[in-house]
Amino acid sequence: MLKITLKIVAFIFIWIIIAFFYQKNYDSLEKKYAVGCVVGKETGLRQGFYVNFNFEFQGEKLTNTSSQENYSVSEGEFYLVEIPVKKINKAKMLLDYPVPDTLKAPYEGWEEIPEFLKKREGN
Repeated sequence: MLKITLKIVAFIFIWIIIAFFYQKNYDSLEKKYAVGCVVGKETGLRQGFYVNFNFEFQGEKLTNTSSQENYSVSEGEFYLVEIPVKKINKAKMLLDYPVPDTLKAPYEGWEEIPEFLKKREGN
């Protein structure tokens, strides 16, 4: 029983370390911001929900998936998308930044979150 407990604790510890370094690496990447549209939702293999979304960046139409976390989203809604410039496949939909469907991002994306959206921070 002790061996099983130690294995579980070791697994959790290793998982936390991997998650920490993954996030640290992601945070260090140069990012741009664009607008994305929710095109679907799915349930994860083990737990949680995921949002499928489309976005356009540098003239390319792309699709990706983000963790839904605790947000309630619907198909057809628009949100800000954070795009690591050199790892576009790691783009995340920022579900705490809803945007109107009429908002279009520049071809190269925004360098930072637009000021008119930053006003929502802290709400």
